[in-house]
Amino acid sequence: ENLDLRSLKKLSLDRNLITEITNLDNLSNLELLNLSDNTISRLKNLGNLCKLKTLNLSLNHIEIISGLENLENLISLHLNDNRISHISGLKRLVSLKVLSLSNNIIENIDNLDNLTELNKLEISNNKIETFDGLENLKNLQELFIDKNRIKQMEGINNLESLIILFLEKNHIKEFNMSYVANLKNLNFIFLNENPLTPESWEIYQKRTRFP
Repeated sequence: ENLDLRSLKKLSLDRNLITEITNLDNLSNLELLNLSDNTISRLKNLGNLCKLKTLNLSLNHIEIISGLENLENLISLHLNDNRISHISGLKRLVSLKVLSLSNNIIENIDNLDNLTELNKLEISNNKIETFDGLENLKNLQELFIDKNRIKQMEGINNLESLIILFLEKNHIKEFNMSYVANLKNLNFIFLNENPLTPESWEIYQKRTRFP
């Protein structure tokens, strides 16, 4: 006898060697879906999960972000540890508060303009060189952008809600308080393992904690 799973709200299918997303169409009340640590390469068959709030697709083989357009109630999306080179397919996810894209091969921060409710962005260990593309994220409180290729801190001053900023292991040489002058809520900034000049290192050490 088949189980009626239409009222199911949480489903974890992590670590199951799943290669394809199938047979979830009837789970229209699902709010949490964990498909992490599988071998999924394409995002499909998720369109009916309109009540989904948390989706974990980390540790898969995903190259392109697509098929998420109907998930407009999504609050938390985890796509870290995949093979993503370009940010796309997120424009309609306007309720998103947490987005994880760490450990991919992303070079530019694109197509996040509509995600104005975003509180936390994890985009560590990619190939990002600038802060371009973050300008509209006025509610962003936590930014993890360590282990990238950022050389200059210009462009971070617009993120007025920022509380925590992780910038370790980038290519930053110059640090000055003017770069973060508008960040009135900033409590912590982490710049360790950057090639800071002696003067910049001294300024940073004095003001690791704000205000």
